[in-house]
Amino acid sequence: MTVRETLDFSARCQGVGSKEEIMLEVSRREKEAGIIPDPDLDTFMKVIFGLMSWKQ
Repeated sequence: MTVRETLDFSARCQGVGSKEEIMLEVSRREKEAGIIPDPDLDTFMKVIFGLMSWKQ
């Protein structure tokens, strides 16, 4: 199960806000923890998130 699938599943089960809110929270926590995401993976996630938002 990918991170995105895990977050989607968790959001559905817990009734947590939109995917945008989840991604903002993940970004905030990464910054707080000093985590620097891989640039290629970060770009991929942002593109996929944008496409998913566009389809809705």
